[in-house]
Amino acid sequence: MWMTVRLALLHILLLASACTATPNDTVAAPVPAIQTMRLAEEAPNSALWLWLNYDGLGWNEAGVSTVLPFGMKLSDLPDDRYTLDYISESPNDQPVGSGCESVSLERFPGITLMFEDGLLTRIDAFRPVELNPDPSNPAYTVGFGALPVLGRNWQALQSAIGEPAEVLPHPYLGEAGHYVIYNARYGWKRSLVLETEGDRVTGFRTGEFDSVRYIEGCL
Repeated sequence: MWMTVRLALLHILLLASACTATPNDTVAAPVPAIQTMRLAEEAPNSALWLWLNYDGLGWNEAGVSTVLPFGMKLSDLPDDRYTLDYISESPNDQPVGSGCESVSLERFPGITLMFEDGLLTRIDAFRPVELNPDPSNPAYTVGFGALPVLGRNWQALQSAIGEPAEVLPHPYLGEAGHYVIYNARYGWKRSLVLETEGDRVTGFRTGEFDSVRYIEGCL
């Protein structure tokens, strides 16, 4: 009985806290690193599902959830997990935690991470990837959260994502493609960009408001 009353009070407090928040509230940024946690159970799936959203990139595997959150440091990413693609301020092609640094995840071809001044600010998913060259590199799919977006008609996605903040001509394809931009709500200055050829999504990215608007990432 006492436990029921306590749970009810906690529920009321949580509802009151949610009701006092406004879309302009600023969410305090933690100091994140790679996060893992043991899950109670996991739905079976023939391919590993990667979710990319306004928090970062994550996946669940063998009962363990791994998250690469925005704001994490490049130094927190083990060396054997990535290949350095571009670095703006290093004489010896080694990460230095300053300027702009772009890396590809070894295990997930088509996924790139961009770090500015050593902190993760943008993640790109270029294409649907269905590779399984060996058991240590399983096939995977990636979506915006639980929503598949690659290869789909961007206008059909509006029922799930909502109205975009901007629809711009593709910088290389012109009117034959689009940059479809959504902005996060509730104080996060982050955005989602769907890149299309015609009406089909060929790539997408999320990250800090300015960072996702760079056409070529660090370049």
